[in-house]
Amino acid sequence: MDFEWLKNTQKGKCVVMGCGPSVTTLQPYVDKCFKIGVNDVGDFCDPDMLVILDYKDVFAPKRYDTIISTRPKMLASQVPQWDKDIASPHHSFQLRLGSRKIENFDVDLASGKVPISITSPYVGIVLAYYMGFDEIGLTGVDFTQNHYNNNDGIHKLNKRIEEVNTAYKNIYNKLKEHDVLLWNLSKESVIEIPKMDLKEFFSR
Repeated sequence: MDFEWLKNTQKGKCVVMGCGPSVTTLQPYVDKCFKIGVNDVGDFCDPDMLVILDYKDVFAPKRYDTIISTRPKMLASQVPQWDKDIASPHHSFQLRLGSRKIENFDVDLASGKVPISITSPYVGIVLAYYMGFDEIGLTGVDFTQNHYNNNDGIHKLNKRIEEVNTAYKNIYNKLKEHDVLLWNLSKESVIEIPKMDLKEFFSR
């Protein structure tokens, strides 16, 4: 299905999950919200929507095995192969990727394209906004040492952290223009958008 079927189908709170160490702090609240996760987040929990932007060759065998054994309700990707590789029943949404320029954000969405950055959780945020959530939390997007399920050292995008931060600040400001709140729920994350404690996020 085209991702435009998702427009304004949800409301309330959503959490977008990366694969940094802080994602595991969501454990006490994992059943209390709609969850969009990326890549091999399925080692932690099965997301409501799984977002995968890379081709299978990018992932080491263990990560690939985790991805294909994940049981999402929905899959969003521009790579058709993932729909075949993930065996569990799911609704699949084909993405058309748009621009990295924030000034094209609204134009891209209006034309059926998903604005992108160099990180998958960014696309998760875009999809959460597009589906109608008005408060979005971000966890596991840390850019610190290791992934939550792998002691693999410094994140490969750390050398581009300024570019990464600019993208997240830009989408924070863009969503604010549309009266949508975006919070960083990770205490350890180096992403420079406003932070909120998980307990406070879920008690609001």
